[in-house]
Amino acid sequence: MNKLTACAFCLGGLLLPLSAALAKSKDAWLDLSDEAFAAHYADMAFDGNLRDREQLAWMIFARVNQLIDDPTNGGMTQDGKVPVWMAWPTDPDTFGSRLPFEFSSTPRSTMQPSAEKKDLRFGRVATADPDGANEEVTRNKISYDYLIESGLTTRLDVAAFFEANDYVDMPVGTIELKASWLQVTPVSPAPEHALTFRFRGW
Repeated sequence: MNKLTACAFCLGGLLLPLSAALAKSKDAWLDLSDEAFAAHYADMAFDGNLRDREQLAWMIFARVNQLIDDPTNGGMTQDGKVPVWMAWPTDPDTFGSRLPFEFSSTPRSTMQPSAEKKDLRFGRVATADPDGANEEVTRNKISYDYLIESGLTTRLDVAAFFEANDYVDMPVGTIELKASWLQVTPVSPAPEHALTFRFRGW
């Protein structure tokens, strides 16, 4: 297995724990749908102060990293679980397939880079700074459904879309995550405090 480290979130070394009051708030922000969460907390993103925006960023981080069961490969944790985003469609699932993505499917155990390079096919991923070959994009159901239903998955369909529309207006609750992966090796260890994940060979 290859061990990779995610550089998806640039937090500047600042860890701001959620307040106990917020974590136990009666509106159960962790369990809200993505639409309801976005609608309810939009003011923190656009009208709030820096602390509000930092707190919201951590709330979103906690939501996308909620653990779900992974019955096939034992998961990335000792109790066989993976973050929820591991069950979301990637760019190849969205733009490179005619088959609809099954959101009820088992979480994946392989990296799905947005821009493949030959080295990836042989299991070689950069151990230096991330590049396009190491980038992976995942999206929630709201984002995926909008792209599919709006015909924004091929160049021809995108051209046709902009003949009738001036801009793309993603729905409230859309989430897209971009991660850059670095391979962890004995001579190129993970940066201090980095999150690491194990993927099966590709």
